[in-house]
Amino acid sequence: MIKVVLLVRRRPGLSREEFRAHYEGTHAPLAARSLAHLSGYTRNFVTGPDNGADPDCITEFWYELEPPWSQARELVADDAIRAMLAVDEARFMDRGSMRTLIVEECASAPSEFSRATTA
Repeated sequence: MIKVVLLVRRRPGLSREEFRAHYEGTHAPLAARSLAHLSGYTRNFVTGPDNGADPDCITEFWYELEPPWSQARELVADDAIRAMLAVDEARFMDRGSMRTLIVEECASAPSEFSRATTA
């Protein structure tokens, strides 16, 4: 499995509300329909104070593909789909500030951790 995380900022001049409305109402459905092998798609919208430096959304994509991403990427979307998504992204995202990370997720339930004891 491959997990991709995007750190996304809104385009200058858009409020967080406008950014989220476009992302949820237009872009997320477009991406979900267009990206092959997509098995998970989460948008985490930042709700804390806006300091101007943090992303407005942390987006996560999961793909049922084997690494390396450099090869799997071509299976996810062809150039025409990537271009179509880029046109819509330019409407509400600051694409120049976007960061893409390929990550390995390690999840644990709190009960899996034992309490450290001091002697």
